[in-house]
Amino acid sequence: MTHILMRTRKPALILGLLVLFLILCSEVSASFKYKDEPYFSAYVYGDNHVDRGREKDITVVLQNDAILRETIYYDYQTYAFLNTRSSMFTTAYNVSVEFDGTDGIKVLTPLQRFPAIQSMSPVQIPLKIRVGENVEAGEYGIKVKLSYEIIDDLFLDARYYTPTTTSIPRETQITYEYTYNNTSASYDPYLMKSTLTNDTLSTVTWYDWVKYDYDPREQTLTLKIIVEEEDVRLEIVDVEADNMVAGGKGTLTLKIKNVGEKTGENLFVVLSTPTGFTSLSTFQNVPSTEALQPIMSLLQMQAGMMGRESLPSLTIPPELSAVLTRGSYFIGNLEPGKTADISFIVDISAEEAGYYPFQLSGVYIDEYGETQQTSSVAFGVRLTESVKFKLKDYSSSVYAGSKGDYIAKISPTDEIHDLKARLEVKPPLTATASEIFLGDVKGDFEVKFKVKAISDTEPGVYPAKIRFTYSIDDKEKEEEVDAGIEVHPKMKFVVKGVGRIPAGKEETVTAAVINAGDFKVRDATARITVVDPFSTTDDTAFMGDLEPGQKASVTFKLKADSDATPKLYALNLEVKYKDIADEWVISEPEKMPVEVVKEAGVSPMVYLGLFVVLGVIVYRAFKKFKG
Repeated sequence: MTHILMRTRKPALILGLLVLFLILCSEVSASFKYKDEPYFSAYVYGDNHVDRGREKDITVVLQNDAILRETIYYDYQTYAFLNTRSSMFTTAYNVSVEFDGTDGIKVLTPLQRFPAIQSMSPVQIPLKIRVGENVEAGEYGIKVKLSYEIIDDLFLDARYYTPTTTSIPRETQITYEYTYNNTSASYDPYLMKSTLTNDTLSTVTWYDWVKYDYDPREQTLTLKIIVEEEDVRLEIVDVEADNMVAGGKGTLTLKIKNVGEKTGENLFVVLSTPTGFTSLSTFQNVPSTEALQPIMSLLQMQAGMMGRESLPSLTIPPELSAVLTRGSYFIGNLEPGKTADISFIVDISAEEAGYYPFQLSGVYIDEYGETQQTSSVAFGVRLTESVKFKLKDYSSSVYAGSKGDYIAKISPTDEIHDLKARLEVKPPLTATASEIFLGDVKGDFEVKFKVKAISDTEPGVYPAKIRFTYSIDDKEKEEEVDAGIEVHPKMKFVVKGVGRIPAGKEETVTAAVINAGDFKVRDATARITVVDPFSTTDDTAFMGDLEPGQKASVTFKLKADSDATPKLYALNLEVKYKDIADEWVISEPEKMPVEVVKEAGVSPMVYLGLFVVLGVIVYRAFKKFKG
């Protein structure tokens, strides 16, 4: 009997030892081992209540909850490679997420794929579901089926990689730790520490190619969905958006309907806006304090959650006005099947045009006097781009040293109300009339500004900005356009001709003044400035209008001192005129040449002749006296 028993146990013992050997071999065949591999949790972010017969968008948060607590390395090369890459152990790779509905609840979101989901990095997945009309109220579960892979092993073998080496400088010390596992089953793994000091140079191996081995995993989670039928359920029948312009202020007018089965008493509707929008209440038929008392606490809670400011003081008690939030509208009693029109003024700080999501919910008193809240109803509002201005053309009559007109032709993208334009320039330019009111404008228009350039302004185009301010439903909006103002060369006059005056004499001198500029001057008058050795009793000469290139003669009375040195002098001549902008301007001084010559004397021959005549007269008188 014993012999037979030994014969039956021997194969089993051999088989057991073989299995144990294979297990031990499999453990040491891997280069590392770790616990707490990636695993997932999921939940619904926000409201998980769904109305019967409706579609709803739900946000599902999927999170990899893995926390790396222990890793065992079986060789130093693997430790050196993975020690700074430990997040690879807690990362799920090639993740597939599939949602599976239940009876009456259909999932409309397709299979979702992710290349990798790291630990503690939540992923939001939009989930759209549709609840059938005949689904009973209650709790339901939506399955979340996950398939993913984790790192099971990696290979650092010459057959799979090409190592390269680099040198560490002399006397560098490296301290490393690793868990050593002896291949003998009689010893447990233990931690070793070692310090290496280089006598010359040490090398470090860098792996240009590594082969990973992945192990598949599957997991199924359940999301809780609550199907309910609301006593009061709001439906948006119509949406009208007026002046919903980026950066402006608009009005939303909504027609809502109670599609529930009961009356919502003392119904408030609350508008929730996206970032960049602020809704302003437009209360009508504000109820009494007694009627509002049951819903004060819920409105208080909503005010805190929405972070909105309290309303300005109304004809209701102060403690209640502090509770009511912006974006609320009081309707009163709304019976099943009945509609109501509500409106909100929306202040818009968003600057990007596009389609923005809004939500509307209600707060009411039920038949038992309890405060209730309806589910939110989503709707979209399109925000149009704000008016843009384009500079189509411009003209400039601005000349250095004078004022001129700058005229810009502007093309707007839409009709504008209460438009104002302001010109912004920098030295050497100044805008003498910088702001203009244009009122309501439709289509292309022109703006004209007076601009002055100082005398030494170089000709060229100078940068400027035209800033437009207009009104959108009593809110001012600004836009600006880059512009350029061309400055023309300053007016120049040329004086030709040379006047001559004998020393000690007064003479009339004449010169020609030529308009050497680019525009016509009007009512021009020339004036000279006299200095020693000159004086004058007439220093001005009227020239009238001068076209470009036209000349006019001017005459002045000048007297040269008797002791004036004969030579060529230059007197300053200025022209006062009206410029192209009908402004009085005095030109830069130009030089008018005047030559002083010697005073005209008596010839010596004349003196000789007089002496001879005088001698003859004296001789005849003497001879007559003696005779």
